[in-house]
Amino acid sequence: MDYRPLNPVISEIRLITLLPDDNSLAEIRCTLEHVSLAHLPRYTALSYFWGDADDTREISLDGKAFRATINLYNALFSLRSKGVSRLWIDAVCINQADINEKNEQIFLMGSIYRRAWEVIAWVGMEDESSARAFDLIERLSRGDPPSTTETDPPPFDDLSLFLQREYWSRVWIIQEIVLARVVIIHCGQRQTNWQDFCRAIQTAKDGPVSQSPKLPTYPNLEGLLQLRRDISESNQSKPIPLLEALYRSWTARSTDPRDKVFGILGLVNDASTYIPAPNYKEPVEDLCRGMALGAIFRKGNLDILPLLGRGSDDPSVTSGQSPSWAPRWHSLNGMKLRRQIAYLLDDIRPFDESPLFRDKIHATGGLSSEPLYGNGVLTCQGMLVGHVEAAGRSILDDGHSQLPEPPNFDRLPNPYGTKKETFRAIYCTFLCIADLSMASYSYNAPGFRKAYLPEVLRIWRSSYRAGFDPKTQDWIDEHRSFIIHGRTIESWAHWMTWTCRAIMIREKAAKERRYLLRRDVKHFILPDLAYMIESGMRLMLTDRGHIGWAHPRWRTGDALYLLKGCSVPVILRPRAEGGFLVVGDAYIQGLMNGEAVKDAVESWVEVYLH
Repeated sequence: MDYRPLNPVISEIRLITLLPDDNSLAEIRCTLEHVSLAHLPRYTALSYFWGDADDTREISLDGKAFRATINLYNALFSLRSKGVSRLWIDAVCINQADINEKNEQIFLMGSIYRRAWEVIAWVGMEDESSARAFDLIERLSRGDPPSTTETDPPPFDDLSLFLQREYWSRVWIIQEIVLARVVIIHCGQRQTNWQDFCRAIQTAKDGPVSQSPKLPTYPNLEGLLQLRRDISESNQSKPIPLLEALYRSWTARSTDPRDKVFGILGLVNDASTYIPAPNYKEPVEDLCRGMALGAIFRKGNLDILPLLGRGSDDPSVTSGQSPSWAPRWHSLNGMKLRRQIAYLLDDIRPFDESPLFRDKIHATGGLSSEPLYGNGVLTCQGMLVGHVEAAGRSILDDGHSQLPEPPNFDRLPNPYGTKKETFRAIYCTFLCIADLSMASYSYNAPGFRKAYLPEVLRIWRSSYRAGFDPKTQDWIDEHRSFIIHGRTIESWAHWMTWTCRAIMIREKAAKERRYLLRRDVKHFILPDLAYMIESGMRLMLTDRGHIGWAHPRWRTGDALYLLKGCSVPVILRPRAEGGFLVVGDAYIQGLMNGEAVKDAVESWVEVYLH
C-alpha cells in the first residue's frame, strides 16, 4: 500500500471511511482521507489489540490490497453491519513502514482519542461465554444481581473469562479508553456503554448477595478504571506524572517494549522531561539511558539513580550494555515499586494518617546536582558516610538466613548518645520518620498519638502477634535478636515498654486503647513497618553506628555515599576497573535531613558511576 505523505505542520492525520454493503459477506472496502486535527469531522476511534501479525486477511483500501490482522478484519465486518463509517485505526491510518511518520503520529494519539466522537473498544468475537457475560452485565448494571440459585455456571465465571481476554491486558488501550469522551464496548454483535460496564463490575466486586462468590480482582482492569476516573471523569481531572502512569500500568503488556512508555504518554504532564518525542529508531537501551539523563538534567536531582536504577546485578549491566544508574523504564516491576515511588511522588499513597515517608527527605540538605555525562559514565559529587557493618535478611531472600555476628561494640561509636535517643532512633527507623525532632515521646506532631510507641513495641516481644502475614511475621521473629548497640531489638522493646514513662503513657491511653489506639496502629502504623519489610529492605547498622535500611541488593564491601542532588543515601559497589556501580538506596537514621552536610566531616569528591 502506497501512502500519500502527511503534513506535520498542520498536524494532519488520516481517517478511513468504511463503505457500506448490503451483502454482509462482501469484501471490506475502505477509502482514505487526510484531515487536520484543527478541523476534524465527526469520527470514531477504534481501540483493539492487533493479535497475531502473521494471521491476516485482505481488505481493499483506496482500491488497493491491504493486509489486516484477523482481529481487525473481524472488527471491520462487525462495525460495517452496525453502520459505523468514518474511523481512525492505527494499523491503517498510520504508515507502519514509515518510522518517521509513526514517531510523529504516536505523539498525536492522545489528541486523536480525546477528540473522537466515540471510542469503540473491540474486545473480540462473541462466543457463548461472552454472550452470558453481556447478559450478566446488563442485569448487574440495572442493580439486578444474580440469585444464589444461578450456579450453573457459577454467577461470575463468564464475566471473569470476558475480563481475561487479551484486549484488557494491552498497554495501548489504557490511554485510548482513559482519554475518550464516550466508550462503547463491542464484542461481536453485542455492545454496552462504559458506565453500565463499570456499574456491573463494581456490583460484581462488592458481592451483593452474601452467598455468592465475588468477582476476582484484575490488576489491569482495576488500574484502567481508576485512571479513567482520575483523569477524565473527576471534577479535577488532569494528567499525571510519567512515574505514576508507569506504576499504575506496569502489568499491561506490549509487543514492542518501547510501547510500555510510548503507550501512556497521552496521560502524562511531564513527557518532555523524559522523551522529546517517541522514536522507534532508537534502541531500547538508548531510550532508557536518554530518559534517565533527561530526568536528571531537567529536574536537577539524582533521585531516580538509587530508587529506580537498574542496579549492579542486572544482566545488561554486568555485560556492559547498560549503566547501572539508568532505569529499565519499560519493565519496572510494580510489586517492588511502591516504596521507591512513595519517595519520588508525594501523593502516590495516603500520607495524612501514615507516618511512612511523612517527612520530606533531603539527605544532602537540598543541594542541587550538576553531574557530567560522557561515554556512559555519570560523574557526580559524592561524600562517603560509611559502610554497612551488619545487615539482616531481606524478605526477598530464599529461605531463612543466620543473622550476622554482632559488631565489636568497643570500637563502634553510637551517634545517638543516650539509651533514650538510641531507642528513639530505632523506633523512627522502623517507620522512616526522618526528622527526629518531630518524634518526641509526646508525639504532638499531626498524625501521631503518644500511646503509639509502647503499642508498636509490643510487635517485637516474643509473646505478641500483631496480625502480619506469615512471611512478614517470620522476618520479625528472626530480627528480634538483631543486636543494636549492645541490645537485641526485643531487649530494647522490653526496656522501653517497662520504663515509668511508658507505663504512664499506657495507663493514660487505657480508655482509648480498644477503639482508637489499636485501630490506628493496625491501619496506619503496622502496615508501614510491613511496607518496608515487604519491599525487601534489610535492617542495618553502619560502621559509624547509624541504624537504617539497606537495599536488598547490598553486599559486603559496598559503600554508603551521599550524592549532591540526591535525596536519599546511595549504596555504591566499587569496580575493579575504577568507579562504582549503583546498587540501590539506603535509609540512615540521623543522616536524612542534611546532618552530614552541615557537619561537613567528609569532603565532597568526584564519584564515577558506570
